[in-house]
Amino acid sequence: MSRKFKKWLVASIFCVGLIIALIGLLSNPLIQNMGNEEVDNMTPKKVEASKRKPANFDYSSVKMLNPASTTWGTAKDFVQGDTSDYAPVGKVAIPNVSLRLPIGKGLGHQVLSRGAGTMSEDQQMGQGNYAMAGHYMTNTQILFSPLKRVKIGDMIYLTDMQKVYRYRTYSKRTVPKNEVEVLKEVAGKKVVTLITCASPYANEPNRIVVKGELVGTSTDLNQYKNIFG
Repeated sequence: MSRKFKKWLVASIFCVGLIIALIGLLSNPLIQNMGNEEVDNMTPKKVEASKRKPANFDYSSVKMLNPASTTWGTAKDFVQGDTSDYAPVGKVAIPNVSLRLPIGKGLGHQVLSRGAGTMSEDQQMGQGNYAMAGHYMTNTQILFSPLKRVKIGDMIYLTDMQKVYRYRTYSKRTVPKNEVEVLKEVAGKKVVTLITCASPYANEPNRIVVKGELVGTSTDLNQYKNIFG
């Protein structure tokens, strides 16, 4: 192997390593920016229009976010302002763990790279079992990663831009990923169910499931500005 080729090989490896490192560093702030943009710019009109948009509700099709695909896809959407496949339905906030995210319709890539996604077509806030899924990341401050720090009694707030729904956490469990019981109605209760992977690793077999019971609603959105932003 010639000296010239060795130098080229070392330089190439260094460049590849640098690119991988930069991709990893960029992915987290881009995700945060996208989520914050959706939260800050959400309006009742946008939510109403989303009711007519189709969405993917196939939970088995959800793929783990990796830095390369996340950074490229998110950066492209951010620069181009592409939200064609994104249908906002509201916001979710858990102040005690600094979680504040947009809720999108379905479980598509644009939805889950920004925040929470709804798990069925006909669910309604404040009714039955309102179930949402989100990604767990290596940065435990973004997307649904803060669920790992939720405690019993923590308040969970949802809004559909018409009302605010207040839930109090009463259950937090780690269950196998195929545990569909968590999506069933809970007799005598109106609940919210939040689901994420138990770790950021590929093929994680378990899910963190947080449940809250509805304790009140309000039509005064201004009262909750400090929670939702």
